[in-house]
Amino acid sequence: MPCTHISRDIMECIPYLRYVEGFTVKEIGRILGVKKSMIYQTLNYHRDHGVTYNPAAFANLPHGRPRTLTLNLLRSLLSQDPSIYLNELQDALLLHRGASVSIPTLLWSLCQLHFSCKCVSICALERNDLDRSIYMNKFADLVLDPAMVMFVDEAARNKKNPSQKMGWSLEGRRCVQCR
Repeated sequence: MPCTHISRDIMECIPYLRYVEGFTVKEIGRILGVKKSMIYQTLNYHRDHGVTYNPAAFANLPHGRPRTLTLNLLRSLLSQDPSIYLNELQDALLLHRGASVSIPTLLWSLCQLHFSCKCVSICALERNDLDRSIYMNKFADLVLDPAMVMFVDEAARNKKNPSQKMGWSLEGRRCVQCR
């Protein structure tokens, strides 16, 4: 049977009814509507700690292991390369922090940072007329005769589609990889 929550004011009445008024445990249970085991537990807490609840349960002690994974490092690694694989992220954390982090821990941390896995889209760099004119001048210096120029078909290579289809970005934002 699941443990039901009893308010502290009712729990404060239990030692008073037992020690001051002299009621039995059975009578206290009937009056307050609580089980005998709860009454005995409350009386034990009152006897041992002076309060009707377990003070150790409400201590502000840190729970679990200390955090070895810094979330700022994850954020910066993902901002540099949003299409990084989890094992590459794991290797980078081992290299930079010396921390061996499991894949489930990385996934949990990315969820805590509000990152989600999405399809990658490429941000095309804009055409720069100055760079284009510099290239054409260098090309003109190298090639004196236009018949010497040989063109190569690069149809097999498509720079518009990324090699990695999935990447990480903040929730509500697109995952963009600049080329």
